[in-house]
Amino acid sequence: MEIIYSLPYMALISMLFAYFTCAEGNTRKTETETRIPVLLEWEESNETVLFYPDNITNSDQNDPFCDRIVAITLFEAQPDGSPYINIAIGVLLDESRILTSFNPFREMIKNKNEMAKIKFTFMSSRKSYMSASNSNVEYYGTFTRTIGCVRSVIPMKDDEILFDQWHDPNQKHSPVHDLLVLGTNSPVKLGDLGNKTVGVDDENRKTDIVEAGPIITKFGSVSTYPDQELKLISLGLTSYEPISVYKTIEFAIIDQSYLVDCNFWLPKSWGYFICMRNNPKFTGFASSAMLFSNETLIAIGSFTIWRGAVSVLVFTDVRPYARLINNTCTENDAAILSKAHG
Repeated sequence: MEIIYSLPYMALISMLFAYFTCAEGNTRKTETETRIPVLLEWEESNETVLFYPDNITNSDQNDPFCDRIVAITLFEAQPDGSPYINIAIGVLLDESRILTSFNPFREMIKNKNEMAKIKFTFMSSRKSYMSASNSNVEYYGTFTRTIGCVRSVIPMKDDEILFDQWHDPNQKHSPVHDLLVLGTNSPVKLGDLGNKTVGVDDENRKTDIVEAGPIITKFGSVSTYPDQELKLISLGLTSYEPISVYKTIEFAIIDQSYLVDCNFWLPKSWGYFICMRNNPKFTGFASSAMLFSNETLIAIGSFTIWRGAVSVLVFTDVRPYARLINNTCTENDAAILSKAHG
């Protein structure tokens, strides 16, 4: 079955906030908006607009589905002059924990000063009103948190990983237990999805503000079997730009028939994976890509493997790790670590 694509989903990232939107439709010009949500409160600010306008008439079910995606961004000056770099995307496990891929952070977690420059950005609301041209205009509201905890789901030192379990000679990327939980510096207030506030703004326009998140993502267990229709969210799925500089996420609906047997492609000693036949239209596949069965996360993108001209996308299967994920970066986890280290 042919893969069904939606349009690219654009991001608007300011010096203080980052967020990847996921909405279809023709974009409209950015209108002036100086109010930003900080900790879910509206406050006056002179910062750059943090809402991305979109034609909500053409929006579909992919909009609220992608509201669950958390942007993970390093705010550090880059060689190209950019003040930040997008590291990965993640999903919210509860009010204070985010699940993502470990490999993008393998070197970074060795530097506490660098990790302190990372911020998470969450979707909080959708604000819409009727513009002067009588068109519906929508903005996305966001807020941020910083890091409060960093833990691999199964911690391993680099020297504990066997030589044949690295993807590259520089030992920067390994498929083994490629899952990371990041805790926020303070809990987030979960959104009351669909809760709607109707009002009038400063220009006497009727406005609707709908809470859109944050949304907790349910992840699968060993008893979760993939549905016929799968959902894939990734940075730069069809982009020819380097993933590290890409500022969009893209969404695809994929038939289960694209799944292939990982045992044909990977050594069993590498771990637990879900493998998917690649498609020529997929020009990029990022670590931390999210694979869903219905509303349930079943795997997180790790790497692509090639045999000649044929390749498959390899995802870390989160289902066997369910119990460990539930404990990582929790009080129970801290108690276990404290006991282990005396």
